[in-house]
Amino acid sequence: MILCYGGVAPSMVNAKNTSRSLIGRRWDEDMLSVACESLKQELVVTWVDNQVGALLEYKQRLITGLFFKFYMKIVDSNQPADDPIGELFAGLVTSTRAHARIVSVDPQTALATSGVVCYFDHHDIPGKKYFGPITEDEPIFAIDEVESHGHIIGCVVAKNRELARKAAASVVVQYEDLPAVLTIEVREATRT
Repeated sequence: MILCYGGVAPSMVNAKNTSRSLIGRRWDEDMLSVACESLKQELVVTWVDNQVGALLEYKQRLITGLFFKFYMKIVDSNQPADDPIGELFAGLVTSTRAHARIVSVDPQTALATSGVVCYFDHHDIPGKKYFGPITEDEPIFAIDEVESHGHIIGCVVAKNRELARKAAASVVVQYEDLPAVLTIEVREATRT
């Protein structure tokens, strides 16, 4: 097994230590726990040792979340663990609005596309859905509203990079625009 991730470092990263630690292991919850912890450690030590705080924690949670989804796909499909499904790519679904409430997210067009493996968002993240350097108040994926253009809403996983990008763009997000927040004072006054 070879675990590789893109988008967490200047170039594609091979999680060699984690990959080696999983060879010959049974695919169960103990293996999942070991793999996620190993990925977190390997990210800190090897990949982005010059990054700290929220960015590092975000990347750790994203990578372990992707591994969790991969694990679930293998377990749910009853596919033998030693039968690799090949390389997969992620396409992020991002907000096209600067400040809006998410009314609905419909990934059905993307999921109906040949070569698309799955879609996931905040509903699929087990445990904590927030992170942050001091206070865990930043959602990994947008939950009820987006606070900036490009806010990550979800992720499409597909068999090639271009397909993942196109499928992510086909996810339909309905928004209800919210008033612009242009100052800290306005933000504090409207915060619930």
